[in-house]
Parts: sequence; C-alpha cells; structure tokens
Amino acid sequence: MYHQGCISRLQTAQTSQTQPNYQAQPNNFKMSDKQQREFNNLRDEQAAQNRGSMKEHWEAKLLGKKVVDGAVSEASTFSKNDLPSGHRVLGKDSMMTLDYRPERLNVHVDEDGTCNRISMG
Repeated sequence: MYHQGCISRLQTAQTSQTQPNYQAQPNNFKMSDKQQREFNNLRDEQAAQNRGSMKEHWEAKLLGKKVVDGAVSEASTFSKNDLPSGHRVLGKDSMMTLDYRPERLNVHVDEDGTCNRISMG
C-alpha cells in the first residue's frame, strides 16, 4: 500500500512537470512608437490585400448571375444563403447605411436581380 502511494505521487509529480503552465502572465513586451506605426502599416496593407482578393473571389462567383432568396435551380443563379454573413444585396435605388465595414461584401444588382458589381465596405 505504501509503495502504491509513492508511485501515484511520483506519477502526479511527473505529469505536473510536463503540463504547460497556462496561468496568465503579465505582458511586459512594449513596442516603441516607431515599431507600433510599422506594425499598424503592415497590418493595414495585409488587410487591404485580403479585401482585394476577397472581392476578386466573389466577382468571379457572382458577376452576371441572378441572386435569389431560395435554393439554386440553375447555373446562372446564386443563393443569398451562400453569401458570407454581414453581406448586403443592393438594388439600383436601395438605401444603405454609410458605416464602413471593410470585411462586408456588397452585392449590387440590377432590376431583375442580376449581379453587376461587387464592392467591399
């Protein structure tokens, strides 16, 4: 019985040493103003590139296709359900808010619901 207790304590000690310590540690890393500006510029450039490639992706999928509410029945249609969350489908005279959200997909359609332009924001 004594040996079993020693073995279990030894096993507990070994597993606690191999487990990473996930306790919150204070963040002592500070960037200089110049480093912070460089970081922000790089982050903004990367975000702009991602938005550009996202726009191109959706243009290839949607331009010339009719955007419909329900299920897709033809190759020339595209379902609103397959658009990313936070999208807007805008007609010629649609009212829209002026808040700018860089990740938001705006699908511009003509009178019959055919996509004629894609924008982000």
